[in-house]
Amino acid sequence: MTVEQELRALRNFYNMTLPELADKSGVSANTIRKMERGERVKLDVLELIAEAFGKKIKVILE
Repeated sequence: MTVEQELRALRNFYNMTLPELADKSGVSANTIRKMERGERVKLDVLELIAEAFGKKIKVILE
């Protein structure tokens, strides 16, 4: 699975909307949307999102 697919899968698994994940991670919904589309993925931002899911970044990168 790509990083983009993993992000979307985690968000769907936890039944989170983009705004909910944005609130929990501190990352804007627009940035998350772009990451899910594969437009840009920054590791520091990805780490914040992983923490919002209670996961380590390696879970998303594997």
